[in-house]
Amino acid sequence: MFKLKGNDYTQEEIKQWYTEEEEWHNQFSDGRNESGDYWIIYEVFNRKYAVDRFAELTKEKKVLSFGCAEGSDTAKLYGEYGFRLYGIESSEELIRAFRKNFPGSKIEKATTEGRINYPEDFFDYIFCFGVLHHIPNVSFVLKEFHRVLKPGGIAIIREPVCWMYSGNVKPDELSPNERGIPVSFFRTEFENLGFDILEIHKSYYKPLMFLLRKSKFLCRFPELMYHTDRLLCSLPDTGKYYPENFPDRFAASSAYYTVRKK
Repeated sequence: MFKLKGNDYTQEEIKQWYTEEEEWHNQFSDGRNESGDYWIIYEVFNRKYAVDRFAELTKEKKVLSFGCAEGSDTAKLYGEYGFRLYGIESSEELIRAFRKNFPGSKIEKATTEGRINYPEDFFDYIFCFGVLHHIPNVSFVLKEFHRVLKPGGIAIIREPVCWMYSGNVKPDELSPNERGIPVSFFRTEFENLGFDILEIHKSYYKPLMFLLRKSKFLCRFPELMYHTDRLLCSLPDTGKYYPENFPDRFAASSAYYTVRKK
């Protein structure tokens, strides 16, 4: 049976985990450890795979960006729809950047235990893109998502689905504790919490993402890359959590989860 690293940690272990992650992320005062050319891939994929298809955004909607960094994931959406934006972030450097970028919005520092300091049935939408794999107690945080969403509210989540490197040496570009989270883990959690699963879609085909990180030219065509990624991720793959062999590289590296509170 799969056991997610960190999901059963004590409060002391969780505190240590958060301290290490915060210190690492503080080096990115603009929230990005990717080039600007590659960042647009995240933005377009988020919208095409999930946000534009499932979120009906208006000025009245309350949107929580969980792990918001300085706000890159929601900046264009906010500019287009003007919804009521709330952020939660652990890094003090990135909180300051968010406040500067969105002076009319609200942001809270993430609590070590993972509690979201808002009342039940508060948010219309939660966006959480590439955040939970940095967090130890994922089950508790998902439970908080369910609590603070309104009935009918939607959470859109994107996370890596496999272990994030091979061998025993972690690459410098990875934070101290991040790890992938398999689709089966999320599916079980959503079902146990009583979410309706609207869609789970694998994404970020590994060889394509490698090419995009190496090529500024390809990043100029994000919508074409989205359609290419969607096609490639529909192909069969080994689906291994721990990539070991060459064929394991020809697989999706992430998934989008769109769920609705009943």
